[in-house]
Amino acid sequence: MKLTEHRRTAQGLADLLLYASEIDDGVLLLQDGALMAAWSYRGPDMASATHLEMAALSARLNSILRLGSGWMVDCDAIRSRAPGYPENAQFPDPTTQMIDDERRQQFLDEGAHFESDYFLALTYLPPAEGEERFKGWMFEGTRQLKSAAKRALEQFLSRVSGFEDVLGSLFQVRRLRTTKFEDDNGYPRAHDDLLRYVRRCINADDYPFDLPEIPVDLNEAYVFDVTQTEGRPLPEFAATKGDAKDHLDKLKEIVSKRGIALEYDKSIAPAQGVSSGGRIRLMPELPSAEEFSVLSHELAHEMLHHGKDAASLPKVVRETQAEAVAFVVCRGVGLETNTAAADYIALYNGDKGTLAKSLSVIQETSAKILGDLFPEELARPPQPRESPSLTRGAGVSGHTSQADHPLPSPQEETVNFDR
Repeated sequence: MKLTEHRRTAQGLADLLLYASEIDDGVLLLQDGALMAAWSYRGPDMASATHLEMAALSARLNSILRLGSGWMVDCDAIRSRAPGYPENAQFPDPTTQMIDDERRQQFLDEGAHFESDYFLALTYLPPAEGEERFKGWMFEGTRQLKSAAKRALEQFLSRVSGFEDVLGSLFQVRRLRTTKFEDDNGYPRAHDDLLRYVRRCINADDYPFDLPEIPVDLNEAYVFDVTQTEGRPLPEFAATKGDAKDHLDKLKEIVSKRGIALEYDKSIAPAQGVSSGGRIRLMPELPSAEEFSVLSHELAHEMLHHGKDAASLPKVVRETQAEAVAFVVCRGVGLETNTAAADYIALYNGDKGTLAKSLSVIQETSAKILGDLFPEELARPPQPRESPSLTRGAGVSGHTSQADHPLPSPQEETVNFDR
């Protein structure tokens, strides 16, 4: 019997994708050891250019495409439907209004309109010996192996830079790189245009690509049916379960009374919810229990993390606080949380120390939400109860309404996160 670590034949699209990791800004390392960089470009107006101009342009372009052995040039023209003609335009006088009306009518008479985006990608596959040395970058080896990998990258970047200089003199070009910025709430974000281009080539989706903190294993995507795979079952995050009943409607009323807009937007995927300071967006068609949990999480962000003082909090602290508040609120209405909260907090490297430092904030915020959910219970005397536990792998039993009793003190709270 012969055992192998990996399949020898491809069983899905993910097995055929070579994208492995982004090792430098605008540079992808492929699984076969190749390096890839790409640009978007726009050529001159061919209708107005003379034959001599086009001939000179072709000659210069051919000169820079003589790259030598191991190089591949990939050109893509991606067409997408153009947006409709702008409505309700304002013009200062009847003459310009009439001109625009004629243009609009001509646009509508022509039927469907499309826009084209042009991309050029350079891929370099080192020779066999150089390829083996380059792989030393990804694994432990001698100093010679690591320096060879570094030299290979530097050589690639040098050739790419020279290619871009000449290409930029012929066309309007833009290197596909990572763009770093701060969102409306002051949080750092990074959108990667190279990965956006790769994804667009695979599935035609075109929207900003959030760069992962560790951009590796880029080809591991569930683009095939699970019945085509083999091995142990894939791990899944735990989900909040149960019947949210009318609690979800009450929570939406609380959000509205706080002046927070609630919207449903598929474009936030893969996120289930987004808080933007006065605006919460949720994925549509979530199960009621899961929607209640996500909305509680985003409401906690709205209450805690959009002020000036909260902007300096690390992301792990913000996410730990919001998810812990959602955990307490979900338990308070009798929902089955399983290890959903612990899984989520562990995703951001949160631990019991992070949680312990925020217990007073979590207690106060969750008490406010539960008080708004159950205002009639505020006057009832507290009864002793067992405090909830955020213990990974522990079952949840005895769903006593959190609104019936005050939250446990920090000394009584049991917190355990097992990574």
